Amino acid sequence: MTEGLPVTPLVPVRKMPSDKSEMVTQVLFGQKIFILENLNSWARIHIADDGQEGWADRKMIRSFDMAPDLTYPYILPWFLPVKQHSGATEYRLPPGSIIYRPNRENRSFQCGDRLYHWEGNLPGSEEKNRAISVCSVARRLTGSPYLWGGKSPYGIDCSGLVQLIFSIHGVFLPRDAKDQAETGSTVSFIQEACAGDLAFLGPPEGQITHVGIITGKGTIIHASGMVREDKLDQEGIYDAENRKYSHFLRLIKRIL
Repeated sequence: MTEGLPVTPLVPVRKMPSDKSEMVTQVLFGQKIFILENLNSWARIHIADDGQEGWADRKMIRSFDMAPDLTYPYILPWFLPVKQHSGATEYRLPPGSIIYRPNRENRSFQCGDRLYHWEGNLPGSEEKNRAISVCSVARRLTGSPYLWGGKSPYGIDCSGLVQLIFSIHGVFLPRDAKDQAETGSTVSFIQEACAGDLAFLGPPEGQITHVGIITGKGTIIHASGMVREDKLDQEGIYDAENRKYSHFLRLIKRIL
């Protein structure tokens, strides 16, 4: 396997090597990947953080004969505009992107064999408590549209939201809700749930299909149509606008 990195802020990862194929996830800038095989203009990749595999356009990724220096990672909690040293094009790296060995004095970092610069200060967390910060950062994405396989404020799905927010806080979860439900410790009653716990939901029987972040204030932040905050009780998520439950509560897990 050859190591690689994205060269664009977001790389769609598809089920099959075609632009018409379903997008199963996205790779964010700085996320380490392994290139498993090449087929014409496509590469089948393995994402190091979560083990997801799929096909990416080879123009959007870069492979290396020698492993790049990926020490001292800094995961962005919000957007960071950067410019590549050799060009004037500005990129907006989305939250969850990873920069390595940031030089705060020179406002620069190296990603693979490319040098980037930023203006101003690096975005940081406003909260010292990780559980509270998880909810605070998640609320920043309120209104972001739902996108199957998405992992950014430009479009995101329910498990992508949870994976993104927790990765910003140094916790790397699986990509899909049913696999995320296998992590952490079980919270038996909703009255015992705390900010930052995860609620897993779905039909009354069958597979878990939905996940969201519990705020500890009787609400849940989740992606359904858009990233939103709704009421949560022992039955599930209550959609006040439509006056009915949209998802039924199946499981609560504590990750932090």
